[in-house]
Amino acid sequence: MPATASAGLDRMPVFDHLGVSVDDLARGIAQFHPVLHALGIERHDAEGSVSWQRDDET
Repeated sequence: MPATASAGLDRMPVFDHLGVSVDDLARGIAQFHPVLHALGIERHDAEGSVSWQRDDET
């Protein structure tokens, strides 16, 4: 058994919310969208911003 499991840390940590600011929105989308899309996280566009989330989460 790994040391972390015996210490009660057997759950995988997850992010609830993460914010990233960029100077160039188009370049940020080009960088982050392929990775997040591959992870099943869908993009939601708004005026002057974009966010990603799983469709089953709000």
